[in-house]
Amino acid sequence: MSIDIIGDTIYYMNKPVADIRDDVMPSFRDKFEDELVGEDNERTRKAKQSAYNELAKAVDCALNDYA
Repeated sequence: MSIDIIGDTIYYMNKPVADIRDDVMPSFRDKFEDELVGEDNERTRKAKQSAYNELAKAVDCALNDYA
């Protein structure tokens, strides 16, 4: 099994399968935002949003370090 990350793209067996910023993170963000919509507690909603923002920053840093 050959999985590579070159730039922002994930390759499986030398074929591009997903752009991390355009494919992977938005679908994660959509799922995350669906959870936030159902969250009544403002404090919990802010904590979840902060966690998502930190994850997005970590992914960007990892991609920049890897590239």
